[in-house]
Order: sequence, then C-alpha cells, then structure tokens
Amino acid sequence: MSAATFESPGEAWVAGLSMMPTQMGARSGSPSILKDPNSKKLDRPKSTPPGLKVTFGNNSTAHYASLRGRPTTTTGRDSYECERVYQVEHEPTRKHGLDSHLQTKRPKPPPWQKQLEQYDTDGYDRTSPMRPVSVGNGYILSKSKEKVHMHIKTGDFFEPVPDETHHNTRFGDPERESLIAQLQEQINDLTLYLEEEKLNHKDTRRRMEDQLKDRLSEQKSSHNEFVNNLEERYKDELEMQKLNYEREIKDQKIASENAIGKLKGEIEFLHGSFNSYKTSLTIEMQEKWAIKEADIRMTHEEELEEALHKLRVKLIQEKNIEKQELEKEAQRERALQQREHKKEMDSLVRKFSNAAADLEKLKKTAAELEDVKNAHKLLNDKYDLVCKQFTKTTHELTDTKLKLLEYEENFQDKVATVDDKYKEQIHDLMMKNTELRRMYVKKCGQLFDEKAESEKSFVQDIQNAKDTMHPRRRLFDDDIF
Repeated sequence: MSAATFESPGEAWVAGLSMMPTQMGARSGSPSILKDPNSKKLDRPKSTPPGLKVTFGNNSTAHYASLRGRPTTTTGRDSYECERVYQVEHEPTRKHGLDSHLQTKRPKPPPWQKQLEQYDTDGYDRTSPMRPVSVGNGYILSKSKEKVHMHIKTGDFFEPVPDETHHNTRFGDPERESLIAQLQEQINDLTLYLEEEKLNHKDTRRRMEDQLKDRLSEQKSSHNEFVNNLEERYKDELEMQKLNYEREIKDQKIASENAIGKLKGEIEFLHGSFNSYKTSLTIEMQEKWAIKEADIRMTHEEELEEALHKLRVKLIQEKNIEKQELEKEAQRERALQQREHKKEMDSLVRKFSNAAADLEKLKKTAAELEDVKNAHKLLNDKYDLVCKQFTKTTHELTDTKLKLLEYEENFQDKVATVDDKYKEQIHDLMMKNTELRRMYVKKCGQLFDEKAESEKSFVQDIQNAKDTMHPRRRLFDDDIF
C-alpha cells in the first residue's frame, strides 16, 4: 500500500472530508475511525504505516493560517513534526509502521470547495490570467505563467492585519475537529507504545550484554588453554626440527665440499689440457705457415720468370721486325743514292771527258767519294751498334718495368690470400678457444649454482626455524588484526 504524504494540515483535512467511510473501511486493514464520528474510544493500531507522515506541531493551525495569504512560491515545503516525540525520545529507535487508513489518491473535490478555492481572502479570481496575491500591507503580487507584477498601495501600509483565524473559523467543520482529536489521541497511543518498546529493548539489551560477557570469558579461557597447548607442542617440534636441520646441514656441507673438490680437479685438468693444446697448436701453425710461405714464394718466382720470358720473346720478335724494316729502308735509300750518284758521274764524265784536269778532278772526287763511302760505312756500323745497344737497353727497361708491374699487381693479391688463410686459421683457433672457455664457464656456473643452492637451502632452513620459533606471535597478530 502506497504512503500518503501531505504538505500541510489543510490538505490532510480536505482529503479526510472528501473520503467516504465505506471507502476508507474497504481500503484499510484496520477499523475505520470515521464510522462513528462521535465515538471517543479508538482501537489501538496494529502498526504504523510505512510511508505515512502526518505530523502536527502545537502551533500548526496558526502557522498554516499565517501562510494562507502568502504566495505558493514563497510557502515552500515546510515539515511539520510533533514536538512530543522529541520530548519522549532521547535516542534513535525502531520506527513502527502502521497501516494507512487514508485514501492514496485525492478524489474530486465537491462543488462548494471548488468555489471556495476559486477566490482568495481578498476576493480575487484565481482563474484569471493574472493572479493577485497579497504579500503584505500595501504589497499585491500579480502572477501568471509568463509575467509577474507587483502593485504597491501606500494607503494600506498602516492598516491592521486581518484576523485569519476568524476567516478560517467560517469554514470550520465538526468532523474535521473530531478527526484532528482522534489523530492526536492516536499519536499519544503510539508514544506510549514506543516507550514500552524502549523498556523492552533495554531489558533485552542488558540480558544480551550479560550473556556476551559470559561467553567472552569462556572464549578467553579456552583460547589461553589452546595457546598453552600449542606452545608445548611447538617447543617439542622445534627441538626435533633443530636436530634434523643440523644433521641435514652437515650432510649438505659434506656433499658440497666433495662436489667443489671434484669441480676444482676438473677445472685444473681443463687448464692443463688447454695450455698443452694451445702450445702444440701454435708450433704446428708456425711450421705450416713457414712451409706455405716458401711454396707461395717459389710459385710466385716461377710465374714471374715465365711471364718475363714470354714478354722478352715477344719484344725481341717485335724489335727484329722493326730492324728488318729499317734495313730494307736503308737499302732502298742506298740504292737510290747510288743511282743518283751514277747519274751525276755520267753527267760529269760527259761534261769533263775532254779535260784532263777534269779527269784528275774526277779521280780526286772518286777518292773523296770512296772516303765518304768508308765514312758512311763506319757511320752505319756505329749506327747499328748504337741501335743494338739502344734495343738492349730498351729490352732491359721493359723487362724491369714488367717485373715491377707484375710484382706490384700480384703482391697485394698474394698478401691478401695469405692474410685470409691466416685469418681463417686464427678464427678456427678463436672458436676452439671460445668453446674451451664456454666449457670452463659452464663448469664455473655449475659450481656457483651448487654453492647458491646450498646457501639458499641454508637460508630457507633458517627462515623455517624462525617461523617455527614464533608461532605465538603470529597467532596474537592474527587476533589483533
């Protein structure tokens, strides 16, 4: 059932007047209080409604009467609470719910109430677009959905305030007064019921506190006995664990020393074998390198001699061809000179045939010619000798240049080849050295792991012993937290 809440006593009064007794009796599970308005005796309600909050103060009627002339915007939602409840209650208590005997939905008001609500205390029509409301002496507020106007009447500032109580008594109703009296009596009954519940709660609370104290003392005694038993049992277990731990430590220490001695012997053996292998490998590499270097040098010299011989033969052939061409050219020139000389001699003989002087002169010229021929022959011999020397020198220079060029070209390749082979051998040695070092590091790692494992087990045993020696402290810490 939904709760019925009202903002003011006037709304509750209007709702109560508009409800029929038959409807209220049908909707409520409790006996209706309006069946007999003149009856002063009321049945005690079974429980308080879960959401009904109809409470009135001592001055609720006067307060509502003072708010009749104020606009609805300034009235707000004031809460009305019973002051007697706070005079009786001094601590938070459980709220008792009562079944609501009021109608949840507001019915349609009667015609006389609609005519009453149409006009306010000043006689203004509320259905007009501008609704005037008297705020105070000389102040009239006119309000609609869109506008708000304030009218000031200076002549009404000092007029006496109209008595609202007289205005309210015009519309008074005995049924309303009876309803208010019944509600106040119901509030008094609820207050008495609340006091009874508080007394019952105090007795129950006192009994529960006594039971809790007894149970707490029993728990403490059982806990102390349990802790003592645990301490005795843990002491015996701790002694046994100490003996077992010392025995295990001795066994592990002996095993670790044996393993360390064995690993040290293996490391020394590996050191000796590695040194011997390195020495033998160095000697072997030196011998192989000397043999290989001699073979490379011999092969290089043979290849160089063969190339020089081929080049020498080729150059000699070329020079012989050039020499033959030069000899042919010289023979042609000599034949040409002889023909020219013969022509000149013939012309001279024909010219000087008749003169002896010319003959003598011819003989002298012939002798001079013979001398010139001899000188020419000597010059040719010297020329041939110089050509031979020049050819020989040229051959030697060419051979030297070829040797130098061949040596420069092949030297870098040979050196690079030798370096590559030597680097490969060094790389192989380094790989073997790395493998030996890896084996050495592996053995060292095994030794270190063995040592770390022994230390770890030693620390773990110490920690277990510490945890075993302090069980009482852990139990107390758990109880505290």
